[in-house]
Amino acid sequence: MAGETINLDLTSARVFTALRPVTNGEDFSVTLNVFDGGVPADLDGKAIAVSVSHPAGAEAFALAGVLSDDADGVTSVVTFTARAATMATLPPGSYTVAARLTDGTATRQVLLARLPVRDGGFG
Repeated sequence: MAGETINLDLTSARVFTALRPVTNGEDFSVTLNVFDGGVPADLDGKAIAVSVSHPAGAEAFALAGVLSDDADGVTSVVTFTARAATMATLPPGSYTVAARLTDGTATRQVLLARLPVRDGGFG
């Protein structure tokens, strides 16, 4: 599985980064360690969703995040996984990955990233 971990501080929302290239023939995963002002952010009661979009802007697929604790007693880690069957729907190219955090009253975009996808030889 191609995976990547990003340390993300909510005080610097809308981070634009380049993710490592992946193929469309394997699982892809992103783990966000979320902080707020340098301390682990409490994500209990919040929802984080990720959208993967084509270069022209049309959404290819969306993922819900799985929240967890990284042994500090605060639910501050979220992981998104796209299985190989989902990745196989993406032709090679560069995709936008966007993450939004919702707490029931407000929604804020916390991540923008570019995901290069290469042909994995499966289809």
